[in-house]
Amino acid sequence: MPYLSDVWLNDNNLTSAPSDMNDLKQIYTMDLSSNPIQTLAPSQFKDLGSLLKLDISNISAIKAGGLEDDFLIGLDNLIELWLERNELGVIPTKALCPVVSQIQILNLNQNRINSTQEEDLACFQNLTKVMLAKNLLTKIPECLKSLPKLERLDISGNPIVQIPYQSLTNFTSLTDLDLSNSKIELIDRQAFYNLDYMETLNIASTKLTWLPSGIFNMTTFSEKLGLEGNQWTCDCQMHGFAQDLHSAKLKNLANIKCSAPERYKGYNLLDIPLANLTCNCNHQGAPSVDMSGSDNQTKYLQSATLKCAVHSCPVAKVFWSTPIGFVLSHDVTEIPGYDVGADGTLVIKAAALEDAGNYSCTAVNYIGKDVKYHVLKVW
Repeated sequence: MPYLSDVWLNDNNLTSAPSDMNDLKQIYTMDLSSNPIQTLAPSQFKDLGSLLKLDISNISAIKAGGLEDDFLIGLDNLIELWLERNELGVIPTKALCPVVSQIQILNLNQNRINSTQEEDLACFQNLTKVMLAKNLLTKIPECLKSLPKLERLDISGNPIVQIPYQSLTNFTSLTDLDLSNSKIELIDRQAFYNLDYMETLNIASTKLTWLPSGIFNMTTFSEKLGLEGNQWTCDCQMHGFAQDLHSAKLKNLANIKCSAPERYKGYNLLDIPLANLTCNCNHQGAPSVDMSGSDNQTKYLQSATLKCAVHSCPVAKVFWSTPIGFVLSHDVTEIPGYDVGADGTLVIKAAALEDAGNYSCTAVNYIGKDVKYHVLKVW
């Protein structure tokens, strides 16, 4: 088959990958996705030295046992690798690095990755596009900081709670960022600082209700700024951002439809006089956090309750950081074993040894924030 350049075998009932690929040495694309393949042998694709794109998404063997360390040996020209829907709990660094360290596009969408290590992608210095949508990440993955050429990042559909300052500042080549359909409640006003080449930012359909003043002052979006589908509360917390919206840079990009308070429901934020963006507070102030009454210790596999009472007007966003590295809020239900109540209380349902350590509860409104810490022992 000297003229065959692309092989599409996706969505079949293959229980094994093609065993003899000697005649396929010149193919550029192979799609084996969505097959009940039971085994992927070591050096499975060693004869496909010309392959540019490999799709092994939704493969039974990977779901059952992950990826063998050397099964991608021989793919010296691979540019694009798809590993969607394989129930991966971690980034399979040992299998991918350094065998296919030259790849530029990596698709890990719709897996079960809930945390990453800083070195997970350290050898992928040529990556320009990473897709981690619909995983279980609660914060911006630290492993992305080591990618100097990263231009396009999709981490939509993750239970990410906040975008703090410096979580994106290393991404100096980034042009497209998708954070939509996440659990984001808070974005620091300097979160997008240093992103000089941004063209598209999508933060549609999140848990955001307000944005801080100056958040987009240092960034230019030449294509699109997606803010639709959020439940915007048009009160004092949006006053500063409303002023920003009147600038020429943002006026034609942002369309903010108010969901609250009731008197402004359905209004465009730009149509509300700035003087009317007020909060019903006797005394406005930054939040204050009280963690008294929290459990100091618990037995292994027993529950623990950590309190986080917040006094604030206007209302504050509240989230927890755990020793394991999760960032949790009341809206995050995807991480089993933890529950954050509407009052800010964190319940650890069956404490493991790794749950021992330092917890923090943070409360933030547009005026300021407060952070308190508590140490839990598990024995």
